[in-house]
Amino acid sequence: MEKPMEGCLRGIAVLNNCHTTPIVLAEDGRTYGWHLSKPVETSKGWPKIFSTNGGIGVRGARRIDSIPLSSEQEGLHFGDVVRVGRNIGVVVSIQFGGTEQFSIKIGNLITATPGLARQVLRAALAGASGTPALILGPTGTGKECVARIIHSSRSRTVSRAPFVALNLGGLSEELCASELFGHVRGAFTGAERSKKGAFRTAGKGLVFLDEFGEAPPGVQASLLRVLDEGEVRPVGQIETFVSEAQVIAATNREPDIDGAIHGIRFDLVQRLAGFVIRLPALKDRRDDIIPLAHQFLQQKFVREGRAFSLTSGAKALLQNHRWPGNVRELRTTLHRASLLSLGNVIDECLLEDSMNVWSQTETQVLQGELSHLDREVLRIAQLPPNRRGLARSRSGIPKTTFYRRLRQLGDQQKKNEDFYRKTGSTS
Repeated sequence: MEKPMEGCLRGIAVLNNCHTTPIVLAEDGRTYGWHLSKPVETSKGWPKIFSTNGGIGVRGARRIDSIPLSSEQEGLHFGDVVRVGRNIGVVVSIQFGGTEQFSIKIGNLITATPGLARQVLRAALAGASGTPALILGPTGTGKECVARIIHSSRSRTVSRAPFVALNLGGLSEELCASELFGHVRGAFTGAERSKKGAFRTAGKGLVFLDEFGEAPPGVQASLLRVLDEGEVRPVGQIETFVSEAQVIAATNREPDIDGAIHGIRFDLVQRLAGFVIRLPALKDRRDDIIPLAHQFLQQKFVREGRAFSLTSGAKALLQNHRWPGNVRELRTTLHRASLLSLGNVIDECLLEDSMNVWSQTETQVLQGELSHLDREVLRIAQLPPNRRGLARSRSGIPKTTFYRRLRQLGDQQKKNEDFYRKTGSTS
């Protein structure tokens, strides 16, 4: 049995039409893929990756702009989109955390979930092709992060491609039109000077429209013209100018089965749907929680010079939490825990305090408000003693954490009973 690897490699994640999930060609000569019978297999039938002075290369590969690659060239870098035979590939970093499970990283997004990996690779392809894209997903899942991956791929084919982000939530129609298309002096009350607007500022770059479902109807009609003909007319001006900016929109509203999204014109949705990129909630991709946690702690080390590690109990808490705030909540929780930590280790007690900032007082906590971890502890506690060990192992709950939480829940139940007994007697 091979020893689990740690660290990272460079490689190319390939969107193979024969498979539903990407496979990764790595510079160690192996093929990695979620669809394989084992996470690591010897590469068969795929071209070998070789190292170059500036990055990596693949014999027979071409960049998406059809420029051939050779060993004499500078090489491929993270985020480059290439063709490998009949397949599309994206250069990624392959992360190993001491287990057979691996994750890939492109830009600031890291994932060990096959479905999300495929969505991220499509995002890179959207950037290289300049196609409009619509990013769907709950709040806090990283929609702007994906938009920046699209921009990063676009900036490799279009030099000096700015990234202009605009949140459309809460803007009036007049102000929204001004922010997007610009205005001339005197176009409306308070317009004391002209403004370029997002599309003129972006040039050949990317315009990211967050909370697109909040866009006023009049602005949506103007955006149709932009997407169809590339024509942008500033508020109060007759002449138009041509925009070559790529448009990426994001919304947390869920589309109907026919693609209709509440608050967005159907024809506008169809024009934005060159690529539709879906980001699942964090609770639906639990394999990403620990890699994301390590990435956030590593970023904190780079910024502040403090290195943090997670205990096995802390990791179990992270994986069993519901994360209603998704990736944003995970990052905030770890930041809070690191500030409260007196050392360099974040354990389950410290992490639990950081998670429960929104909880009610102890005597007001009801059975239906228990966390996912607590419900798992109670479920396992009802099993016969000879089956609890296996159930704990499958749930990823350490033995010490299990019995500590079980004891705390017993104490909590007694306090609740005392509270309701006193409340009933005084009412």
